[in-house]
Amino acid sequence: MQEGKEEEDNNKKKGIAFKSTSKHQEDKEDDSNEDEEMTFITRKFQRLEGSYCAEKMNNSSAGPSSKVRVGSSQPSEATFKRKRGVFQKDLHHMMYGFGDDINPLPETVVLVEDIVVEYVTDMVHKAARCCSRKGGKLLTEDFLFLIRKDLPKLNRCTELLSMNEELKQARKAFEVDEEKLATIE
Repeated sequence: MQEGKEEEDNNKKKGIAFKSTSKHQEDKEDDSNEDEEMTFITRKFQRLEGSYCAEKMNNSSAGPSSKVRVGSSQPSEATFKRKRGVFQKDLHHMMYGFGDDINPLPETVVLVEDIVVEYVTDMVHKAARCCSRKGGKLLTEDFLFLIRKDLPKLNRCTELLSMNEELKQARKAFEVDEEKLATIE
């Protein structure tokens, strides 16, 4: 009877240890994703900060006649060909909507724009790699596959896609109704 109880206690300890180990591994994966994001944001900030300091030093050595380009940063290789400032107005409003000041610093808006553009570019490249493996063109499902582990993003994307389909159907129904009215008159 004593042996049976000891064996049961050992099994419980092993189960707890296994659960603890698997939970620890999940935490490590989450931490590595957070570390990746923080590294990404830190690199972007350092790039922006470095270009701002370099401009400031160039302007101080060039004299008072040179103009400071507010919010410009060194373009990375991936964003070299794109026009800067395309999304700044939208980001300005979004930042305010998420609790930032009504007039955020231009450098902040530029930094957020760079981060967003780099993230989207990276996601498109990853999705293109996924679809090239299976031999086809880029589809919405490729992006959903990439964000499958980030449930809030996945849920929001599926919600927006379903709303988009509903809007398409409503527009189509509205066009059909207009055509019927035109033929009746």
